[in-house]
Amino acid sequence: QERTEPAAKNHTARHPDAEGQRHRSAAKTEERSAHTVHTGGDSYFQQGRPGHPKMLQAWRQQLYRQAGKLRKVCRGDQAPGVLLAIVKPTSSKRVMMKSSLKILLLEDNPDDALMVQRLLQKSHPDWQCRHATNKQSYLEALDSYTPDVILSDNNLPQFAGTDALRVIQERNLFIPFILVTGAVSDEFAANIIKLGADDYVLKDRLTRLPAAIEAAVKQREIERQRREAVQNLIDSEKKYRSIFTKSPLPNWIFDCDTLEFLEVNEAAIRHYGYSEEEFLSMSVLDIRPPEDRDKLIEDLKKIQTDPDVRRGNWRHVRKNGEIIIVEITAHGIPYKGRNARMVTVHDVTEQVKTAQEKAF
Repeated sequence: QERTEPAAKNHTARHPDAEGQRHRSAAKTEERSAHTVHTGGDSYFQQGRPGHPKMLQAWRQQLYRQAGKLRKVCRGDQAPGVLLAIVKPTSSKRVMMKSSLKILLLEDNPDDALMVQRLLQKSHPDWQCRHATNKQSYLEALDSYTPDVILSDNNLPQFAGTDALRVIQERNLFIPFILVTGAVSDEFAANIIKLGADDYVLKDRLTRLPAAIEAAVKQREIERQRREAVQNLIDSEKKYRSIFTKSPLPNWIFDCDTLEFLEVNEAAIRHYGYSEEEFLSMSVLDIRPPEDRDKLIEDLKKIQTDPDVRRGNWRHVRKNGEIIIVEITAHGIPYKGRNARMVTVHDVTEQVKTAQEKAF
């Protein structure tokens, strides 16, 4: 009894050391694994001691997916620390695809149509598929079904796949079009893509069809977003041009390097007496009295790279030779790749004359 108790005590005394050794070994093993650098993947951060690497690479995203499963490791009496913290990778705007797609299938062979429908139902149960067998039912479906994707066989009686493609192009329908057909030559495949089809899938390789549909829909969404951005830019430019053109005050844009007029609005044409063509053949020096031009050039040299708004009073000359006093507000803008300034003019001739008369 006396011999067994010390042995038990010794065993109990050694147990924390054994546990500590086991934790330290596990920590070192995971630390070595975490510090291993792999090629590819995204970067994730870890908490470590000074001098230790702070970044490691995920191998094919495995580390990212498994990050939540890694154990926390403590040393001694320290509180558990986070070994790995997830940092989601930054990326460009993700293209979202509708979970439920409306698919129009143009196919005159009922067996082939059933095979396609079963494949799509198995891969994406949320997708809907409407079957058209000829030109008439195809045209009716375009009007009433409003499909998200069109799948078309190529060899229909009196209505080929290229005819079906031509119809949606003539109607300006921005719908992905995929040809589902038998064996075709490389020349035909290249030609159908050139004509505007998004893809083609051979009937003996139908397993590729769901992926082809997803890729075509995503690509069309990217194109739609690009078109929308371009249209927004055009609309914004039209709005700016309308504000610029219809402003009640004279406005113009001139090139800071050549001093040539680049744009003038209707108010400037009316107030100064020059036509738009005359303005665009002149420089800002041409509407200054000769004795003021050197002063203008010196002033422009000082502000050539200054985009800030500047104000000041200047003397201008109308086409009829009349000298007017104007208050200028100008600021730098980029204009079709040029360093330019936009100017707004307020004629203060009468106010200046009135002030001078009161002064005397």
